[in-house]
Amino acid sequence: MMTFVNEYITPEDSEKYGIDELDKLYQRLFLPMSHGSVWTIDRQRNSYLRVVKLGREPEGEGNINYFSFYYAQEVYVIKFSIEAKGVYKGHLGKSYKLLKILMPAHGLCDEGLNVLKEALNEFKDLGLLSRCTSFKAEFEF
Repeated sequence: MMTFVNEYITPEDSEKYGIDELDKLYQRLFLPMSHGSVWTIDRQRNSYLRVVKLGREPEGEGNINYFSFYYAQEVYVIKFSIEAKGVYKGHLGKSYKLLKILMPAHGLCDEGLNVLKEALNEFKDLGLLSRCTSFKAEFEF
């Protein structure tokens, strides 16, 4: 079974998943957005996780992260609060609290939420740019 891996987005993948079109939408929704050329992808399950925006303190969203999550041929935009960061029992850790699924309105099924958790665990603290060797994510959803 394949698992999620952190990679650069290739031009072919960008075209396949319509990343440029999604970025135009996200730019309108999340000005300013975090432009990223990396993602966490499971090619066998045809699913990916990508940062859309890392919240900024001046906007009152210092602990908020927005992700684009592709699952079951749908793109979800998900808003998380990062409730805790730091070292816990020798692991860098984050606690993700699901605040809202912005799009589509119907939300994710239980299996989709489990796949999302897998992706967030592999994403660690910063995806491909992470220097973290030991990571533990906790979830409130």
